[in-house]
Amino acid sequence: MSIHDVGYRAWSEPRTPTWTRWITIATSGIRMVSRGTWLRRMAPFTWLPVLIAGLDFFSYEQSINHREARRGLARFLSRALEDRELADLLMSHPASARHEVWSTILLTFFRYP
Repeated sequence: MSIHDVGYRAWSEPRTPTWTRWITIATSGIRMVSRGTWLRRMAPFTWLPVLIAGLDFFSYEQSINHREARRGLARFLSRALEDRELADLLMSHPASARHEVWSTILLTFFRYP
């Protein structure tokens, strides 16, 4: 028999249910892609936007209790994001600025990466 003879062959093993066949296809594809070194090298960089957003949330919540951290965060907001109104609100009423700061952080998280 030729090695290139790949015609129809009957399947003698028990069949898996239809709704679970996609798992086999997906896992074999994931295994094949994970063998490459490019994906393994780039995977840690995919977490950078999440870590930056988490650091932003952490620094804001810490700035509510610490005036010096609040001043630095307000300086960052007024210079980097050019949002002077939010910086002023943060300095005067840090707890009431929570909604605006969180929405700004989430907007930049979803928009820029």
